[in-house]
Amino acid sequence: SSDLAIKMAVIRTFASAFSPVMALPVIAVLSNIGLAVYFFLGHDYSTAGLMLGISAFVALIFFFVIPRRYEVCEEGVAIVLAWRWMIPYHTISDVYEDTRMCAGMGAIKFSTSLTKRVRIVRDGYGMDILISPDSPLEFVSEVGRCLSTRGGRKGAFHEREVLLAM
Repeated sequence: SSDLAIKMAVIRTFASAFSPVMALPVIAVLSNIGLAVYFFLGHDYSTAGLMLGISAFVALIFFFVIPRRYEVCEEGVAIVLAWRWMIPYHTISDVYEDTRMCAGMGAIKFSTSLTKRVRIVRDGYGMDILISPDSPLEFVSEVGRCLSTRGGRKGAFHEREVLLAM
């Protein structure tokens, strides 16, 4: 078990950046709960139960889908949702800050911000992954450093790193 603890060592943790848009699901859940109370007080128990069920369903979806943090680990990048999803370095060919409006095209989207987005390119290993660390440039720099020291597949990261530093 000590080998597992060493293997899962976290080098650096990045918080997930949140956009004000993320408040909309919270408002939707709270308004559904308010409607449930209204129907309950009006003795319409089936509708109240339905509204509470919908609220619970939406809350659970967001609990399981919204990333809490991102970890740069010894063996790869971890996206911490309700579980920990590890992306091994050998599957990453590039990582860069993606500021384009259509950044989500062709990617699995775990992005919680419209302005702070990082694309993890996985050529030959499935779709790219779009995430939102609180400090995208530091995240890209840290993952790039780990890619170069841990035998990751080197893509266009180094060229983009020079462009981002300018």
